[in-house]
Amino acid sequence: MAADPALVEVWLRGWALARGKAEPVRDRGALRVDVGEPDQQARFVFAAPSNAVTHLAAEVAAPAIHLKVCATQDETLALLPPGWTALRQGWLMTRSSIAVRTLAVPAGFMLRIGRDAAVQTAALFLDDTPVARGGVVRVDDTAIFDRIDVDPAYRRRGLATALMQALAASARDARRGALVATEDGRKLYEALGWTVSSSYVTAAYSSR
Repeated sequence: MAADPALVEVWLRGWALARGKAEPVRDRGALRVDVGEPDQQARFVFAAPSNAVTHLAAEVAAPAIHLKVCATQDETLALLPPGWTALRQGWLMTRSSIAVRTLAVPAGFMLRIGRDAAVQTAALFLDDTPVARGGVVRVDDTAIFDRIDVDPAYRRRGLATALMQALAASARDARRGALVATEDGRKLYEALGWTVSSSYVTAAYSSR
């Protein structure tokens, strides 16, 4: 399932903005973000599988360098030289309209809306304890949703749905939404009207 390169770039720009990182730059067939974290110094994102993945992986083989490829795990693994492994499967997803008709917060929980630099935030609280949180940023006409998380003990209570509705309401004039989901998250977002644009695989290097 091929990804739209323009969508990938917009999503990655939003991801970097939401995380307070510098804008992506083009580097050896990929888009690179200098993350600067101990477990991830940089990420290189490819909108499609190609030999460029193989060449780059051979050049940047070092811990804390991540390659992100819009491809299946099998396609990605076939391109990686020894020492690289696929860490996880994700899904680049979109929704053509994020308009919200109703916002339903489950009984007993309180919704708080805020802002952190460029990120519009939403959190659900039980008493004074935050149990769900997430953010959304705008890049051009696209709303990029990031770090959507519900504490495990409070899942399957409608909190993720309420969180997505609240964030969508704050970006309601966006033409579309974009996010990268885990396998479990994919099921939730599909139920909310999102569709898969492409698979999205993370690979990392280990010298062991």
